[in-house]
Amino acid sequence: MGNRFCPHAGCLHGDSLRYDVGQHLEGAVHAMPDDRFPPEQVAAQSRRLAQVLILTTLALLKEHQRSAREWFSAGRQKYAAEWEDARSAGAHNLLSAIAMNATAVGATVVSLSGDAADATLTITGWPDPWFLTKLDLTMADTDPFWEALRTMIEYLGFQYQWQREGECVILHVRQPAG
Repeated sequence: MGNRFCPHAGCLHGDSLRYDVGQHLEGAVHAMPDDRFPPEQVAAQSRRLAQVLILTTLALLKEHQRSAREWFSAGRQKYAAEWEDARSAGAHNLLSAIAMNATAVGATVVSLSGDAADATLTITGWPDPWFLTKLDLTMADTDPFWEALRTMIEYLGFQYQWQREGECVILHVRQPAG
């Protein structure tokens, strides 16, 4: 079978990529050297894999007529306490952390503005339309991902709104006065 490339840079499909780890000797440990793949390539592949995991889960939930919002909210409730430091860090720092996570799953940050009391994050490029097509999903099928942030953000004492404007998602966080 020949190489098949997907439309994403560095993404190789098929059986043409094999690792030569040498002869297996009983008790021997074979490790891949850390420099086999450039960090940029590993990071890009990690973003694609994270996106695939999220979107495949959404497709499975849709297929079985299950609530994606429930799934996301349940997960966020379980680890919302891990974000406790964000409670006192302010709205801008909270959205900065969310921007990092969005970037880690393949989104592009368009803008992040505001201060400790009020901040806005605009992202684009998530999810990748190629994955949506492959998994028979629409942009609307991914909206529970953004809505589910509400559980964590409100747990931390902030007010939260989000909206989709074309290809962009805009998140707004405000810390109530007092």
